[in-house]
Amino acid sequence: MSGSQPRERSRDRRARRAGAGGQLRPPQITYNIPRAEVATPADLQRIHDMSMRVLNELGIAFYDAEVLEILAGHGARVEGDIAFFDEALLMEYVQKAPAEFTQQARNPANNVILGGNRSVFAPVYGPPFVQDKERGRRQATLEDFRNFVKLAYMSPYLHHSGGTVVE
Repeated sequence: MSGSQPRERSRDRRARRAGAGGQLRPPQITYNIPRAEVATPADLQRIHDMSMRVLNELGIAFYDAEVLEILAGHGARVEGDIAFFDEALLMEYVQKAPAEFTQQARNPANNVILGGNRSVFAPVYGPPFVQDKERGRRQATLEDFRNFVKLAYMSPYLHHSGGTVVE
């Protein structure tokens, strides 16, 4: 009897793995109702104006010569490690961005559409702490990151793993 236990466990494991592969991802939710307005048009305009001012007057530091060269070649003003952007240039590039696009997965069944009126379910981004029964609340480790990514990949209720699942 004990000689057949490893074989049974192996068969059970194969069956579980085969069953897990057949799980379906949840469909993407398409919203057909108006979005909640959390800021007035005047508030949004103030945010936009200040953002444009920061990008035009203070710029953004880039510590990569190739990136700075590319930005300069596409119309940004570059001084040292700082790239400055005027509003007309930025809005020209914003207009070129699609309202939605498909994020391609290795398995096409897991592709997701980003943007438009669709939702993508993913884990929360970047909590600084984790907690477990043995060690309690603590700062996350690389092993914690790996484990959370594995959990996200295995969940049939998430469309993708997100990004930084713990800091």
